[in-house]
Amino acid sequence: MKKTFSTLIIFSILFWVSLFSLWQLHSRNLQQKCQDPQWTLSHINTTVTGPYKLPHTLFLHLLGIDTPCSLFTLDLNKASATLQSFSAFKTVRLSKIPPSTLAIDYALRIPLAQLDDNRAVDKTGASFELSPFYPPLTLPRFICEEEDIQMGLRLLHTLSEYKIECIDLSKCRHKSPFRKEIVITLSHGLYLRLNPDKLDKNLSLLSRLLPQLHTDMPGTVDLRYTEYAIVSKELCPQKETAA
Repeated sequence: MKKTFSTLIIFSILFWVSLFSLWQLHSRNLQQKCQDPQWTLSHINTTVTGPYKLPHTLFLHLLGIDTPCSLFTLDLNKASATLQSFSAFKTVRLSKIPPSTLAIDYALRIPLAQLDDNRAVDKTGASFELSPFYPPLTLPRFICEEEDIQMGLRLLHTLSEYKIECIDLSKCRHKSPFRKEIVITLSHGLYLRLNPDKLDKNLSLLSRLLPQLHTDMPGTVDLRYTEYAIVSKELCPQKETAA
């Protein structure tokens, strides 16, 4: 009995000594890899979906990597969370290609309209920052509260064949029926003034009316108060008179 007990003690001691030795060896290997210049992050491979591609140096800046670092010790979960905190990224995935390459597969949101100097929206209505992710863009401007972005996107889609400069929804919920309106500015200074409470009827009438008008000159099409449009005279085609 004593012999068996002694044997168990010896095996236990040997087991823990072996385990400690393996841990030391593993730690030593980790330390060597961390200090090995071969594992220094020196390349970034990007795969982009969509029209907007970012320079590799911007990824280093976004990840806060301003000095050489080891790819081996780079925390992919933390790095991925850092990039995903920027709302311009629609998707982003990171992986390591040993010994020195970081692979980034990403897609940026496609801006459809601008909310302010540095914010835009995509087709889902998600808002995101423009700088430093996009080149200078010429986008339609939305003047609206966040709750009205979807209405702006609907108008943008419905009138997509025309060059829209601005959709002003700032008064679409005004308490006074005489001040409630949506103002859409097309190119060449053409203004469309719509009634938010009769938007479906307004858009249906516009779809029939606009193709008949001169939309390449300044003027106003007002559909706020009646079932008919009040149109600036200069927008209407002139009837030919008989000789």
